[in-house]
Amino acid sequence: MKTSKGLLKIGRELYFEYHCRESHQSSDAPLWYRSHQKVVILSLDPRLIEQAEGCDCFTFVERGEGGVPLVYSVRFADGHVGDAFEDELLDTEDGYSRPDPPKRKPILWRDTVQCTAAIAAINSATIVAKEQGKPAFVSYSAEEDEDNEKGTYHVGEEVFPDDGQPLCKVNPDGGIDWEYNPKGSHE
Repeated sequence: MKTSKGLLKIGRELYFEYHCRESHQSSDAPLWYRSHQKVVILSLDPRLIEQAEGCDCFTFVERGEGGVPLVYSVRFADGHVGDAFEDELLDTEDGYSRPDPPKRKPILWRDTVQCTAAIAAINSATIVAKEQGKPAFVSYSAEEDEDNEKGTYHVGEEVFPDDGQPLCKVNPDGGIDWEYNPKGSHE
């Protein structure tokens, strides 16, 4: 009976390179921003191995060609846990084929409260932009306490707090520029 080969060991440290849509609008943007970092393998769902073997795909190459690559749960140095396809996990940095991700760090919404606050700020900026007939800007600044990181969203006319990070520019027509980054803003 054939069994899968080239499985990565749990706890192994490897290099991660994101190989999907490189865009700030991508639902996987937090992974793209973390490209070219070390990760630790946390787990592999055994059902994925069964699925690959059911398609007679027992090696890395066969799984890739068969469209059934394995997906590992990995942890980044900042504690973020995400999924990585096996072709995104490399032994050395020499295997990188993509450019470095943008230096701007993503705003990570840790829970629904923070996500709701961001949406409310964007909605407020939309109203301000339409009423004033000029763009409104949304930024985020982190405030740390002993338990966790909390943040505040700001809406204004390109006025960012000292530690603020731009989130987006909202145009009077309601369009949102997610890649807006004013000169001198923190990256």
